[in-house]
Amino acid sequence: MRETGSESPASPTGEHLPSEPTGQPGRQQEYELAVRIARLTIIVGVGYLIFSVFSPFLSAIAWAAILSYALYPVYRRIVHLTRGRTSTSAFLMCVAVTLGIILPLFYLSFFIAE
Repeated sequence: MRETGSESPASPTGEHLPSEPTGQPGRQQEYELAVRIARLTIIVGVGYLIFSVFSPFLSAIAWAAILSYALYPVYRRIVHLTRGRTSTSAFLMCVAVTLGIILPLFYLSFFIAE
């Protein structure tokens, strides 16, 4: 005769084992929970430290991302004009960005400061 799902399985010694956990976590489960909490605490702590180190630079990083996205088509055109010379194109883009964006902003900041 086959056992049904409602009966609890028997151990090799003939004792009936409970079919459901008793609700009390075992020592292994407590250890795994403690390890998970410790890992989560370390991850959150390291994330906070990384954010606190990089927070002064977030506006500069955002501007760098915006400028690189906006000027990429210009860079591709310069690469085409220089016949695939990427180093020359990068140098020309650095000079163009310095002369066209950074120096006018630098001048404007001094003008406003006066």
